[in-house]
Amino acid sequence: MREDGDGAGVITEAEAAGDAEYASAVRMLIAEERNHARLTALSPPSGTWCAGRGTG
Repeated sequence: MREDGDGAGVITEAEAAGDAEYASAVRMLIAEERNHARLTALSPPSGTWCAGRGTG
């Protein structure tokens, strides 16, 4: 399996497997992981003070 970090390689291989349900599940998983990465990028750095939460 080849992976470049964006999930495209995993999706390509899942689609090549010939199982539409599997490929759909992989696409949903990759979309969810991309969303997690987006949310993580929006998070304040560790140790940053947040109102009501103190530090880190």
